[in-house]
This record gives sequence, C-alpha cells and structure tokens, in this order.
Amino acid sequence: MDSLDAWLAAMPVQDVDRRIQELEGELETLRTLKRQHAQHQRPAGDVATRSQAIRDTLRGTDRSKTRTRRLSPERVAIIELIAEHPEGMSPADVTRALQASGKQAEQNPIQTTMSRMAHAGQLLRVEHGRYRLPSETPAASLLNGSAEGEEE
Repeated sequence: MDSLDAWLAAMPVQDVDRRIQELEGELETLRTLKRQHAQHQRPAGDVATRSQAIRDTLRGTDRSKTRTRRLSPERVAIIELIAEHPEGMSPADVTRALQASGKQAEQNPIQTTMSRMAHAGQLLRVEHGRYRLPSETPAASLLNGSAEGEEE
C-alpha cells in the first residue's frame, strides 16, 4: 500500500488532468470515426447501380462529396473495371479489358498500379494476383479520392 500512496503523492494533479484530457480527445476521435464509418455502411447495390454511380462521379454529377484530390485516369479505369466484376480481376484481366476498350495498357505497369492501390486501400487483394474493391468502400467514394493513398 505504501508504494501506491507514494506514487499518488508523487504524481502532480495537473499531469493527471492533462492525461485525462488527452484520453477524452482520443475517445472523441474514435467516436467521430465510428460515426463516419456508420454513415458509409450503405448497401452496395447491384453492378448496374454501382457502375452508374461511377459514371455520375466521373461526369461530375455526384455532388455529395467534394474533394480536390483526383485519381489518375489509369486508376479510375481500373476501379471502373473492377466495380463491374465484383468477384475480382487479375492485372492480366484488367490489361486485356483496357486493351479491348482501345486504351493502351501493359501488364507490368497495371500490376504495379494495382499493388499500390491495394496498399493505399483502394483495392483489396483477395488471393494471389486477384483484386476486388473493398466491400466497405463504395467505388464512387474511391473515385472521389476518399481512400487515402499515393497517386500515379
């Protein structure tokens, strides 16, 4: 009991008050994150609905989110393709689809970009060499840049 009394006597009250304020600040931050997460937990809808949301965002008709940071055209094209294939796609699949749509694409740069997008939280690696959109993040929010990460 003496050690507890000594510890309490040695601890200035202002240090305790400061630590309480720090913990209350951290608690408020966590509550804010929880509220934001709950707001983004909407049903993803079918592929057609998600694709339309992506097109609206790209055209600038989605005014619900404002963000100055934009994704590169390559990342936008990858997100659009993977949104249409919720089971996921490999970099080779994405490369073939982009080439079929008339865009220039090479597998190695696409693979590197997709790996970086997974690291940034914009894609989820579901198995070796296969990626899909994170289920908790709607494609439209990715296109608006709300998932942080490096740009290409």
